[in-house]
Amino acid sequence: MGQLRSKQCPICDGANGGKWTCPPCTAEVNRYRELIRNLQSWRSLFEALEVPDILRSETTGREVSLWDIEYFYEQRSRLPEQMRVAIELCLYENVLERDAAKRMGTSETNPVAVYATVGLTKLLRLARNGEFPLFKPDSEAISA
Repeated sequence: MGQLRSKQCPICDGANGGKWTCPPCTAEVNRYRELIRNLQSWRSLFEALEVPDILRSETTGREVSLWDIEYFYEQRSRLPEQMRVAIELCLYENVLERDAAKRMGTSETNPVAVYATVGLTKLLRLARNGEFPLFKPDSEAISA
């Protein structure tokens, strides 16, 4: 039983080929997933060892700021509770999915990490639409 999906990407409104998001937006969701997963470590290293607050990709030249990711993460308060909590538990706190489901009061077999992915998708859509005055995604795929 699959989920009915739109033929348009929920982030950029482009054709998605029957997937949840189009390939460039999928890459962007994955990128933000990893940035939030590593946000606490990055912040700790910045504070303790004075590592840079801006990371630059050697392959693409793209840069990301610790402060931008902190701000983006704070915007989770705009999401429905299940999505917000799933992002906090599954990504930020790196809790195992079954333990996160239990802490969220659902069955251990509930795939709550999907709520985090959908939440990130919604946050990126809001960012694309200019809803975050201090943040604009830098991906060509989702920039307004």
